[in-house]
Amino acid sequence: GDIIAVNGVSERSSDDVRVNGMAYIQLGICYRDQGRYDESDKILKKGIEVNPRNWEAYAELFINQRELGRDIEETMLKKVLEMGCDYSWTYQQMGWYYKDKKRYQKAEEMFKKALELDPSSSISYIELGIIYNEQKKTKEADALFKQAEDIVQGNDRIYGRLAVYYLEREDPAL
Repeated sequence: GDIIAVNGVSERSSDDVRVNGMAYIQLGICYRDQGRYDESDKILKKGIEVNPRNWEAYAELFINQRELGRDIEETMLKKVLEMGCDYSWTYQQMGWYYKDKKRYQKAEEMFKKALELDPSSSISYIELGIIYNEQKKTKEADALFKQAEDIVQGNDRIYGRLAVYYLEREDPAL
């Protein structure tokens, strides 16, 4: 098969290669981008062996599991939080996981916490709006989308995301 190498780490690197655990994370992401999740998991776990406090490796493992639709041990991201990674991104990941599982109340909590940590996150406003829409709270959803739009005025990506949202919405008045 193909050999991927990032910062001197490859599939064939020996166990005694002394590298920063970040190289393993980058390699794990490369595998995930190719849809090679098992290999990605293996490399990310190796990165954790090299540096057990590497919260990013745990977070990337969480993303792998979420993308595959697997049930995730919530302890994985709780461990990330315990390591001091109390960032908006972490809560967004948890929010997406709960949203995918249709656990909207928990997803709402996560995106609200993400917004607490980063009030300029248009993504969190959009995702929270989508959750409200799923619960038929369209006025609240529209207000959140407006906030997201205000944050990133002129950014085409926001309009594309909103267009998809409005097309998927089951409101015949739109």
